[in-house]
Amino acid sequence: MVWDSLAIIEYVAEQYPVLLPQDKTARAWARCAMAEMHSGFMELRSRCPMNCSLTGIEIEHTPALAHDIQRLDELLQQGLTQFGGA
Repeated sequence: MVWDSLAIIEYVAEQYPVLLPQDKTARAWARCAMAEMHSGFMELRSRCPMNCSLTGIEIEHTPALAHDIQRLDELLQQGLTQFGGA
């Protein structure tokens, strides 16, 4: 059983190599981004949990939440700018 989200991604990527970039530099960057997402964004995680059964919840927009969202956007934009993508 694999229960850690980062370990799950690595395990699935071993089974389906197309999930991570083939280019060594891009793959290393992707792993860094995955690690940051795995260990960071605490305000985003606590205020916006990944629970698809929740409905009608109110999300309090705090400065810390705005910071997490801004950093997530920066991270995704950096990856798209540096390595391309849809």
